[in-house]
Amino acid sequence: MKSRYFTLIVSLFFSIGLLNGCSDSSGKNNQQKNKLIPAVEAVQTGYGALPLVERLSGVVRAKNQVDIYAEISAIVSDVHVNNGDKVKQGDRLVTLRQKEFVERLNQAKASLQIAEAQAKQSEARYNELQLSLKRYESLSEKGLTSEAEFETIKTEALSAQADFDLSKARVAQAKANVAEVDENLSKTVIRSPISGMVGSRNAEVGMTVGSSTKLFTVGQLDTVIVEVILTDRMLNYIETGQRSDIISTTLPSGSVSSKLTRIS
Repeated sequence: MKSRYFTLIVSLFFSIGLLNGCSDSSGKNNQQKNKLIPAVEAVQTGYGALPLVERLSGVVRAKNQVDIYAEISAIVSDVHVNNGDKVKQGDRLVTLRQKEFVERLNQAKASLQIAEAQAKQSEARYNELQLSLKRYESLSEKGLTSEAEFETIKTEALSAQADFDLSKARVAQAKANVAEVDENLSKTVIRSPISGMVGSRNAEVGMTVGSSTKLFTVGQLDTVIVEVILTDRMLNYIETGQRSDIISTTLPSGSVSSKLTRIS
């Protein structure tokens, strides 16, 4: 659109010049003898592209760059890497203090043992009353026991069943608590989710960290991405696949050419 507008302006300029030239040569020939006639050249109009360059500042990010956070709140007891270290997926980055989590795990396991013991008692009581209920049912059919005694043993059997079900629920809850505390204990060792290079270290021994504390940034520096911000106006003529020149003082050659890969 811009190139067409430019061509149109050029064409009008040349047409006006030609008209002025014809008028001067026919109507005012005597008056213009002593004046210089400007040279006019007629050319074929055509379509073309005007060079357009945008100079933008960007942020360099490593390929698969991720920020490392702690999943639990604890005190840092050891930091295993520094900025610039290369790590593999699964390598330890930070170890958090484990004492509190070990104590919680021991308490949770003790609570589980108590719940399991209570469940065994409830199960034994339940089985005992179930046998008694069957005997009383047999005696009641033969008319050898009273209706009141039969109803009493039936009520006790139902109560024992409720206690047994409750004890099983407590065991399941205690097991879930043990699994949760054990998982939190495993989170005291923070490992790298990818292979790459460590940067932006923010972890120091003795500091208290939480889920909002960024500890490291890990990324693969064999491929980097430059992110720039575009305005709405630029989106009319910037598209993927276009060439861009990246200029940086850290590059040996000073610049490198690349293609625009994605607009989001």
